[in-house]
Amino acid sequence: MLPATSSAPDPPGFPISLFRRIEELLKAVKCLVFDAYGTLFDVHSVTIAADRIFPGQGSELSKAWRARQLKYTWLRSLMNRYEDFWKVTESALVAACSAMKLPLDAATRGELMEV
Repeated sequence: MLPATSSAPDPPGFPISLFRRIEELLKAVKCLVFDAYGTLFDVHSVTIAADRIFPGQGSELSKAWRARQLKYTWLRSLMNRYEDFWKVTESALVAACSAMKLPLDAATRGELMEV
């Protein structure tokens, strides 16, 4: 937190008065909300693991999985049928692998879900 008062002028390139104004404005903020998934986290980080398990299919599986994950989330929200995001993500993986005719046993499913 910056000192409440200062008799010194703002240093060149460092407008303390601007930071004081921002600090004043932020006092009214109660919370900040943003979507971290896809913004801060790489939703396609599974591509390398998927490509190792299903050679040449990692990128396509990642895209299909993500598309289904979003679709299932939106549909469940619209139908007011909440399900834990982890479960929705797992269902999306199973459906994506099924659509691509990729064999998905419990061990592989667990490995991909933990990436």
